[in-house]
Amino acid sequence: MVGSGSAGKRRSALSEQAARRFFELLGEKDIDAWGELWHPEARITIPYPAEGFPTSIDGKAEIVAGFRTLFANFESFEAELSGWSAASSTRTTTSPCFGFATD
Repeated sequence: MVGSGSAGKRRSALSEQAARRFFELLGEKDIDAWGELWHPEARITIPYPAEGFPTSIDGKAEIVAGFRTLFANFESFEAELSGWSAASSTRTTTSPCFGFATD
């Protein structure tokens, strides 16, 4: 749990704002601004990768480069953040999986 006091609630609210901004920037396809939200040592884990894909994407530069390439293939992107869960670690933020919607 993030914390039960006012500091924990404030951290949770800030984390939720960051998650909403994360998806907002993806919707705008502003990958440069979106990339600024990532920690330099961030990791995306891929629990069930397609054949030939890695089980993780490591580092901000790799994540941003990968999404820049990915989003070049889509005219638009929409996501709805329908739930929020903050991890107990102050270094970790989790959010629900998201899917791609294209025009």
